[in-house]
Amino acid sequence: MQAPSYDDRVTIARLSRRELNKVRTREAIVAAVRALAETAPITDVTAEQVAERAGISRRTFFNYFTGVDAVISHVLGELVSGLAGPLLARPTDEQPFASVQAVLTDDALRPLLTWVATLGAHRVGADEGTVDRIAAGIWQNQGARLRGVIAQRVGRPLDDLYVTTLAVTLMTLFDCVSQEWTEDLRGRTSLRAKDITDFRTRLHTALDYASSGWAPTR
Repeated sequence: MQAPSYDDRVTIARLSRRELNKVRTREAIVAAVRALAETAPITDVTAEQVAERAGISRRTFFNYFTGVDAVISHVLGELVSGLAGPLLARPTDEQPFASVQAVLTDDALRPLLTWVATLGAHRVGADEGTVDRIAAGIWQNQGARLRGVIAQRVGRPLDDLYVTTLAVTLMTLFDCVSQEWTEDLRGRTSLRAKDITDFRTRLHTALDYASSGWAPTR
């Protein structure tokens, strides 16, 4: 195989630096949103504030994201995608809720719940209608990702209604547990090990309720 020419090596190096700079800029934007969301409701965080904290221009921010809620959707999407691999590795004949319970370990949940806690920390006193709109859009995007994972995991043609209702049910259960959990945190964003375990226990309980058809418990 012929070795790359000098010009080719220079081009590759430049492309590598450019891609690395893109990654660093994206990470700086994400870190800025996270830091600002820890001190104020996400509805109060603006693109201008994010750009200033990230050390970039407002124009550069919009080259990467359409808005602050798009940053959050991107982050949560990456975290949800990270769970796809373990979920796809589960036995195809395993019940979907059982598979979800198996892959949602404390370690797997921690990065996601850190963001959930941050976003819910200042919900009280914020414009809840706007918060709900942002949350609905974000979870709608994740629901679309989840539908794709479900269809891929089963590995056979499925009724669209099956995939959609399963994805929506999972996302709704997660959202309900998240709201109850963040209320109990009372604005705390620094999570302890017991906080992660508590969330996982609540989510497993919610999944058990759904899988049993919400049968009355004694």
